[in-house]
Amino acid sequence: DRDLTWHFIGHLQSNKLKFVPDHFSWLHSIDSLALAQKLSQVCQGKGVCVSALVQINVSGEASKYGISPDALYPLMDELLSLNLSGIALRGLMTLSRLDADNEELRRGFAQLRDLRDGCQQRFGLSDFSELSMGMTQDYPLAVAEGATMVRIGTAVFGERAPKTHK
Repeated sequence: DRDLTWHFIGHLQSNKLKFVPDHFSWLHSIDSLALAQKLSQVCQGKGVCVSALVQINVSGEASKYGISPDALYPLMDELLSLNLSGIALRGLMTLSRLDADNEELRRGFAQLRDLRDGCQQRFGLSDFSELSMGMTQDYPLAVAEGATMVRIGTAVFGERAPKTHK
């Protein structure tokens, strides 16, 4: 009964897309044209629009999802040309390397901010204002570089046990 806005953060498999519009107002992980098209189609079918962030892999870490920084403008060109009415592109998201030092973190956060600003100017996107970056251990640096959303799950819920694979 509370007025909450739920955000889906993390890699989204296409077979799980159908659950997003019923449970989440935001998706932080658009990382391909195909995912955006499928999500838009599902949202249109349900008569909703989900706010979406494009995930950028600024660290270049192979284990992280997201597109490379140099792939952003071509992807945005494609996304905007399709006029996907089921999603509203609202900004960018990144995940930092867990072992990055402060200087590397700042560079990555600043790069994401610069990419967002570049999208605003290049494509005339006044509503493309969000930067989802920073977690419990580095959110002060992210905020200093312009984060509008931070992920502080560990500070709220405590440390989690590492995943084990069976």
